[in-house]
Amino acid sequence: LGNKVVSDSNKEGANETIKSENDGSTEIETKTNVDPKPIVSEPTETYNILPQPKEGDNFSYRVTQKSTTEMSGIRGIEDKVYCFSMKVTGVNKDGSYTMDMVYDSIRAMQEMPPNKMDSLGKKIRYNSQDKTTKKVAGADQFEALIGNKVILTFSKKGELREVANIDPIVNAILGNKKDSIKPQTLEQIKLALKLEGFQSVVQQLFMQSLPEDPIIAGKEWTRKDTATALGVPSIGLYSYKLADINEVKDRKCARIIVSLSSTFPQKKFSNKELNAILDDAKMEGGGENYIDIET
Repeated sequence: LGNKVVSDSNKEGANETIKSENDGSTEIETKTNVDPKPIVSEPTETYNILPQPKEGDNFSYRVTQKSTTEMSGIRGIEDKVYCFSMKVTGVNKDGSYTMDMVYDSIRAMQEMPPNKMDSLGKKIRYNSQDKTTKKVAGADQFEALIGNKVILTFSKKGELREVANIDPIVNAILGNKKDSIKPQTLEQIKLALKLEGFQSVVQQLFMQSLPEDPIIAGKEWTRKDTATALGVPSIGLYSYKLADINEVKDRKCARIIVSLSSTFPQKKFSNKELNAILDDAKMEGGGENYIDIET
């Protein structure tokens, strides 16, 4: 497929890890299990780092997400392991493509003590391969994902554009409650499922804002994003550089250096989600991605 971090993601014990901590700052660290060997290339040689999907290609992934969040002295932790399969089902003339995706197994641990936003707190231990955890409160959202195929549509740059066929998953989560839910609320549930159940996991496999044309080693580019969480807007600046070409697991790969910094221009908030004054906040991080560029 190209444009993916090369790792032993289909083997037990290997993973991609996204680690985030929020205690006034956020650090994001991506690790891959690779042993790169530099390849000497001509200074003028160019490389296509866009995804190169082929219809019928099959992939298996294991992604681990770990996060720790602390707000007003309340510390919550999450640890999730997603194993899933993907298959390229079609490639369009404009370079976009479709893939089927199925979750094969999920393990999840979530703990959040009682706090101002949730007086009861949360504690979940779930393993799709352990039948005893399927009746744990909160496990239904994970259980509904297992074995249900969804159809993903990507742009030629690997940006996830659409998640289709999620109704069976929504029906499994809501059960008999679905008929009593307002249409607007139901759409919000579907949107949240697309973002949290698929986009937040799948999009980690692809780098964003890639150059459309082949580039030389040393090329740099940037991307600016705006986002809002709990009514707090932020501006993120991502910087990329194609550092060099390496051999990884007998494949030619481009080493991309990534750095991130975010600012929070608004300091006072008063809305239905939040009423507060922001004293200080920052988000920064960086790392390296090895992108398979062989066709």
